[in-house]
Parts: sequence; C-alpha cells; structure tokens
Amino acid sequence: SSDSISCTYSYNISLVSNGGSQTIPGTDKTYSITAYNTIEWTPTYVGGTLYVLLTKVSGSWTYLDSQVIVSNCTINYGCMGTQVSGGPVNQSGSKNPTSNSFSYNTGFTQSVGVGLLGCNVGNSMTLTLKRGTASTWTLVVENRPFVTVS
Repeated sequence: SSDSISCTYSYNISLVSNGGSQTIPGTDKTYSITAYNTIEWTPTYVGGTLYVLLTKVSGSWTYLDSQVIVSNCTINYGCMGTQVSGGPVNQSGSKNPTSNSFSYNTGFTQSVGVGLLGCNVGNSMTLTLKRGTASTWTLVVENRPFVTVS
C-alpha cells in the first residue's frame, strides 16, 4: 500500500496594486504606543505598466501607556521615479503633525511607473516618544509598497 501525506497551505495575499490604500501599524519597543501609517494612491495602467500617483497620507497613534507622550511626529512622503513620458519625477513633502490623528493631500500630479527606474512611493512616519524627563526614543513606521531596488 502507498501511504501519502497531503498538506494544504493558506496564504493571505494583499494585492496592493489593485487597491488604492495601505495601512501599516507599528508599536514601539516599550509597547507604549501603537501608530498607524496610511497612504492612498490612484493606479493607472499604460501599455501594461502600472503607474501610481500618491494622493493622500494619513495616520494616527494611540497610547498604551499613560506615562508616555509623543513629543514630535514627522512624516516624509514621496512619489518618485519614472513618469509616463519616460522622464524622471521627484515629488516629495514633509509635515509635522501636532494631533494624534492627521490627514494630508499630497498635491502631487505625476504618476510613476511601478518597477521602473527610481520608483519610490510611500510615507515614512517618525515619532519621538518621551517618558517624564528621563528618556526619549523613536518609533519609525515605514509604508512604501512601491519601491524599485536597483
């Protein structure tokens, strides 16, 4: 007789190129806050290539430890790479949200090709955390679903 073993694997696969948004959560090393970094984009297909335009960046954070405060938050976002016409495009912005929930329209106008030279689309969120006067540390939450590594 032949004995056989079968395995079935289940994967949850996020097809980011079909969507229009992605949220990445992050918790600091002391489990004092959880932060959420969200980006929204508009996808366009030109000649079989996916082009994306970063339209909005937003985020928030919630406190898990009442002794900790966020003393500073900086976001750096960009939509860089090769535009439909073939030339390079470098769109970037930076904000310092003061509220624990924020949303900004990027104002960007040029879509960039996913997988093409220089593609880097997303948002980096850096929070400086503080407990009393003694210690400060940082939490960085990256949300960059479209990056071409050359």
